[in-house]
Amino acid sequence: MRRQIWVAGALLLSACAPPGFVLDGADFLHPHPSAALCASKNLQLDPVTKECVVPVPALPPASSPRRVTPPRSTAPAAKAEAKDAPIEPGAEIRDDIKKNVTLLRELVHFVRENGHQCDAISAVQANTVSRRFKLVCDRSHNTYEIESQEGHWVVTPK
Repeated sequence: MRRQIWVAGALLLSACAPPGFVLDGADFLHPHPSAALCASKNLQLDPVTKECVVPVPALPPASSPRRVTPPRSTAPAAKAEAKDAPIEPGAEIRDDIKKNVTLLRELVHFVRENGHQCDAISAVQANTVSRRFKLVCDRSHNTYEIESQEGHWVVTPK
């Protein structure tokens, strides 16, 4: 009689499981998805957690590094924007900023990208706390504030 109660209980609980789910022998309260249900959803059945998970993408085969050649441009305007702005003699720039050539190129790039002129750097002031820079160009004729606002760099002529 006792065995019949267990069988009836198991049948009753398996009837309550959602379609595509199976009941583990010991875990009647938490039905697990079947491999077929996971596959129908483009997922895989994790054997440890017995849940549908996103399949891990296969790693691409190791290949030799590709050589990337920059696109050739014949437009003179593009070449003018790509040239570096030299630092003027006697420019007021801290040594650590003067050594950071990438930062100086980016500041000049931001100014030029916004349609302003900067042919030579006269001074640079940096306020790293507020993420703000002051760039002075062309023998102090052009001054620009460059600051980060909501993840974008904004150039303001002064």
